[in-house]
Amino acid sequence: MNKIILSLSMIAFVAAIAIVGTTAYFSDTETSVGNTFTAGTIDIDIDSENPWTSNYDIGDLKPGEVGYINFQINNVGANPVNVSKRLYKMVENGGVKTEPECEAEGGTWVNYGDHCTGEAPVDDVQTQILYDLSVEVYDNTGKIWWQTIYEVDGVDDKSL
Repeated sequence: MNKIILSLSMIAFVAAIAIVGTTAYFSDTETSVGNTFTAGTIDIDIDSENPWTSNYDIGDLKPGEVGYINFQINNVGANPVNVSKRLYKMVENGGVKTEPECEAEGGTWVNYGDHCTGEAPVDDVQTQILYDLSVEVYDNTGKIWWQTIYEVDGVDDKSL
């Protein structure tokens, strides 16, 4: 019986030392004086507008046509920044309906009135937009850097 009590006492003693040592190890405190932390700024302007309120119109593009929009992005703040772009709020307009479009949308073309009846318009231009993003960086000597950042390989990408 004495050996059991002695063993239990030894286990309790070792456990107490381990708890005290661990508590002391994780409760260290350091003090630092005379330091200043500055967050800096990121302030983006686009084509010298801040805030940017303009819209871009690439016109009436047909399938297979390419449109370009060039604009200048400046970080007038103190910190470096990575800028990304997304396309949204596309304006979809069916325009003038033709007989093939009417039939493709399940309608009936009425020759005497040159109009379509019973169609279910398919305005899904956003699913057909393929878009690439590249960046060119210039200084007073000319172009100093160029990179393609995003390129669609012709696959219908609904995540754009």
